[in-house]
Amino acid sequence: MAKHRKKPKLAPKTSPSNVKKVPASSADSPDSAFRWDFSKIDKDGRWGVNNLTCSEFLEKVWAKIWRYEGMKWGTILTSERKHVHPIPKSKMNNLNKDARKLLSQFSFEIEYLYSFRISRKERVWGIRDGAICYFLWWDPNHEIFSTK
Repeated sequence: MAKHRKKPKLAPKTSPSNVKKVPASSADSPDSAFRWDFSKIDKDGRWGVNNLTCSEFLEKVWAKIWRYEGMKWGTILTSERKHVHPIPKSKMNNLNKDARKLLSQFSFEIEYLYSFRISRKERVWGIRDGAICYFLWWDPNHEIFSTK
């Protein structure tokens, strides 16, 4: 007796009217929820976090930056503009030479570098990819970007 093979059911055809369209840049939307990612962090360099003890990191840095987690990027860039500054590619020539060299090592193009003010002098620096902000550097002496 021959076995009957089951034929897979085909999904119903979709017409353009019932397909949900998601904008290609939805992750870059001002409505996307901010998330920190520490996978690209500089640990041992000039602005590495290993220049801080764990308790210093928690008390000085994390105590300030954790509040951005889950906020909308649009809110951060408007209501937090005294503390968060996007540095566009056009102004990256004002970066410290060593910082420019470090950024050039990334395999993708960086449109903005973000500065997060921790205190009068201290900054955290990161880059954005969609909703994610990659923590890069701890800048305790405001050396990375020249405002002169």
